[in-house]
Amino acid sequence: MTSVARSLEAAARSAQVIILATPLQAVIDLIPRVVASASSGTLILDVASVKAPVMAAARRALLTRPQVGFVGGHPMAGRELGGPQAALPHLFRSRTFVLCEMRLRSRGARTQSSAAMREARAFVRSLGALPLPMDPREHDRIVALTSALPQLCAVGLALAVEQDVPEGARRVAGSGFGSTARLAVSPLSVWLGPLMLNARNVGRALDVFQRQMRLLSHAVTRQDNRALGRHFARAARAKRRFTPG
Repeated sequence: MTSVARSLEAAARSAQVIILATPLQAVIDLIPRVVASASSGTLILDVASVKAPVMAAARRALLTRPQVGFVGGHPMAGRELGGPQAALPHLFRSRTFVLCEMRLRSRGARTQSSAAMREARAFVRSLGALPLPMDPREHDRIVALTSALPQLCAVGLALAVEQDVPEGARRVAGSGFGSTARLAVSPLSVWLGPLMLNARNVGRALDVFQRQMRLLSHAVTRQDNRALGRHFARAARAKRRFTPG
C-alpha cells in the first residue's frame, strides 16, 4: 500500500529503509534532516553519482545519531532521459551497484555501520543488482573517467559537428555519430552537481583524454599507420576489458 507523508520528517520517522534519489546537491542538503528524523536502526541509502561529499555530509550528521545506518550508493545504470515516463522496470538487473560503508570511530557506530552495509547489500540484491563495496574517493576518481568524461565527450562531439557541418548536410550524419553523441541530450541539471563537486577528478580525466587525442592527431597528420594500428588495438583491448561484448 502506498501512502504520502505530510513532511519529510514524518516520512523519515516511519520508514525502515530510506532512499535518497535526488540530484547530488539536494542529497547533501537533505542528509542532516533525514538523519535527525530517522528512527534507530533505519537504513539510509543514497544513489548520487559522486560519493566523497555525500559521505562527508553523512559523517557529520551521524556524530549525534550513530544509531542510524547510512550507506553511500551508486547504481551503475541509467539513461540519458529523465522523468518517471522514462523509467525502466529492470534497469538495475545484473548491473553493478557501488556501496560505500561509513567509517566511524566508536565501537557502537562501527557495529551499526556493518549492519547497515549488510542490509544495503541485501536490498541491492533484491533489485537484481550486483553490490560492489568501494572507497568513496576511489569511486569518484573512476567515475570521472568512466561517466563524466563520456558525457563531456558527447557534448564536445555534438558541438564540433554543429560548428563544422552545414545544416543542409545533417542527413549525412550516420549511426556512429548518433550512438557516440547519445549522451549529449542529457540535461545539465543532472550533471552540474557531479561535475562541480568532483571537479578535480573530472579535470584530470579531461587531461588524460586530451593527451590521447593529441597522440591520435599526431599519428593521423603524419600518416603513421603503425602508430594508428597500435592505438586502435589498445583501444579495442581496453573496451573489451571494461565492457565485454
